Amino acid sequence: TCYDVKTGEMLWEEDFEVEFTSSPSFVGKRLYLFGKTDDGKCWVVEPTRDGCRRISESKLDEPCVTSPALQDGRFYIRGKKNLFCIGNEKSP
Repeated sequence: TCYDVKTGEMLWEEDFEVEFTSSPSFVGKRLYLFGKTDDGKCWVVEPTRDGCRRISESKLDEPCVTSPALQDGRFYIRGKKNLFCIGNEKSP
């Protein structure tokens, strides 16, 4: 759910049809969401005043219920069995 911070007016809602236990991570203009699913489904979205544009949807192939850690251009995500590091080769 997105609200106007000044007025408290609700602007829009987006339903992902899953439960979330990890905190969303906001980087630049994008929000990273990790659902509480058996396959570790995650979304990258770009929220605006007008709505929530879904950029991508992917799976880690295992549950993930923790918030990602962000360091030096990389995401560190702890799954049920593995630790994932997502970034590009140019990250420090």
